[in-house]
Amino acid sequence: MLITLAVEDYLSESVSRRLISEYVLGTEITDVTGLNGIDSVKRRIPGMNHRATYLGPVLALADLDRPLDCPANLVRDMIRGLVVSPRLLVRIAVLEIESWILADREAIARWLGISERVVSRAPERLDDPKRAWSS
Repeated sequence: MLITLAVEDYLSESVSRRLISEYVLGTEITDVTGLNGIDSVKRRIPGMNHRATYLGPVLALADLDRPLDCPANLVRDMIRGLVVSPRLLVRIAVLEIESWILADREAIARWLGISERVVSRAPERLDDPKRAWSS
């Protein structure tokens, strides 16, 4: 199966590639678009929906900009006015994709060479997971 990615940045692309390779066997990523923030993903959704309808599955992955944003509202905003293809999968990382990475405390601590104790037990509750990721 061939799949297209619409992602905000290179970290989102890496996470998407890993998820697909682990959980969707026999899948090849044919194209990656976006890579310039959430607005670039939002602008591409109508085209990605068309692509999903006629060419194959599309995974669109974005994350929230603020802790109080609602993922469902963001998805509704992104697909407003479209007849959504069943092969367009839109997913939102809460709060940021960095919180998904930080959620694997043992692995991130090992990779960063730090104690697991200093990695948040609730990365989705951090005000700025990106800052925790880069510190």
